[in-house]
Amino acid sequence: MGRRSDHSRAELKDLALRAAKDIVLTEGASALSTRKVAAAMGYTAGSLYLVFENLEALILELNGATLDALQLSLRETAKGHTDLAASLPALAEAYVQFAYEHWPLWSLIFERPRPLAPPAWYTERIAQMFLFVEERLQRVAPERSAAEIHLAAQALWGGVHGACSFGVTGRLDESSLAGARRSAVALVTIFVTGLQQQSINDLASEKE
Repeated sequence: MGRRSDHSRAELKDLALRAAKDIVLTEGASALSTRKVAAAMGYTAGSLYLVFENLEALILELNGATLDALQLSLRETAKGHTDLAASLPALAEAYVQFAYEHWPLWSLIFERPRPLAPPAWYTERIAQMFLFVEERLQRVAPERSAAEIHLAAQALWGGVHGACSFGVTGRLDESSLAGARRSAVALVTIFVTGLQQQSINDLASEKE
């Protein structure tokens, strides 16, 4: 392994992210530490601070890369479906499949507390994920307002995430990848049908 003088700042950053990713995949998120990442790079812990303010900044970058990979997977899935109503359950299946195949990295996004004020580039990645869903919901329920669609996307995302998390971790009666996929597809199908028939704002007001 080369020393600091052999690598540019960008190269050091890439080395650190690859080392952190390997640790998460082989030992789990709880094993991550500044010292362990630096050792895997062949550097001292102090060298890591040349490219990252702290361990949380490194984890945010790693999570950002995972979100990019997830969004790419969803977009590839969407390309194969011209029927928008059918594409949403397919996207839910793709989400569950991605989580199952990348579980240590996927769970890292949700297991650790996020900074109170995450950097703009990270919040933009999250916003893009919701926008991807919102665009499709708006097209299958064009009579709904932008505010309703935004709320619907958040609710739907949370539901699919829950079905995915419970299913893949074995916390549902029908625990397995197949069970999680079935739960997510059922949720999306029922949700979209309801959204086309009644406003989410109306449903919320009925509970007040």
